[in-house]
Amino acid sequence: MGKNGGKTVLTCSNGDVNSYIDFYNAIDVSGADTSMIARGAIIKPWIFEEIQQRQHIDKSATERLDMLRHFAHWGLEHWGSDTIGVSTTRRFFCEFMSFFYRYVPLGILDHQSIPAHLHDRAPKWCGRSDLETLLGSRDAKDWVKISEMFLGKTPEGWDFTPKHKSNSVDAEG
Repeated sequence: MGKNGGKTVLTCSNGDVNSYIDFYNAIDVSGADTSMIARGAIIKPWIFEEIQQRQHIDKSATERLDMLRHFAHWGLEHWGSDTIGVSTTRRFFCEFMSFFYRYVPLGILDHQSIPAHLHDRAPKWCGRSDLETLLGSRDAKDWVKISEMFLGKTPEGWDFTPKHKSNSVDAEG
């Protein structure tokens, strides 16, 4: 914290925080008071809990599914439960999934295989349960399937293509 003309100024390092280790390293290296967290919180919404506890937290597939349930509920609360509200909620839900699926549960991959940077992708993995595998699917059709758990059957002709560039191309090719 610095002083600027008698005002207290907080300094903030710039992102790429995907774990509590990234957060504290960013502060140590930059000398900043805090660090921004954006994509890391979309991939792993409990990152703030990890930072506070200074430890990795492995949320179960059921806990992560419950987070998605809340997301769908809040979407319907905000946009409404009519056809347009459900469709808008589903679109935002699937966009959220385009980041959320990137979380690799602890113990699935050895530490060396876990992506070091937010833009890296983990190799394909199989979860400890069918639900965990589904939540980690790279396939947008699976994200739509998950949305149907909370928002009902997708209307005929409804389609989803991720907006951001990192998921707009075939990850395998």
